[in-house]
Amino acid sequence: MDAASLFGLVGFFFGIVLHIFLLLLVLKRKRRKFETLLISLLTGLLIWYAGNFVSLLLRQMDIDKVAGVLKWFDIAAFTGLSFLPALMLHTHWIYYQNHFDAGLKETR
Repeated sequence: MDAASLFGLVGFFFGIVLHIFLLLLVLKRKRRKFETLLISLLTGLLIWYAGNFVSLLLRQMDIDKVAGVLKWFDIAAFTGLSFLPALMLHTHWIYYQNHFDAGLKETR
């Protein structure tokens, strides 16, 4: 295993741990629209990190034996990644409406 693969595995593993921790913190809060969007965003990031972690592990094995499984984990990783821009935009918009929009209305 080369240094780049090892660095990637460590980074993806810590990404998984961090997003599980953040997801558990958000799940403890009362559900509103913002928390629901934040849970969706963190789940998408968790799927992306987990898919890349398993994909990188499978690439270290015999590629002929794991090619079918590798394809499905790559699909899972890119599916999680495809939802991130829209979820991030909606999460930021709801946060802006909850925290800044009300302050602007009071000053007018």
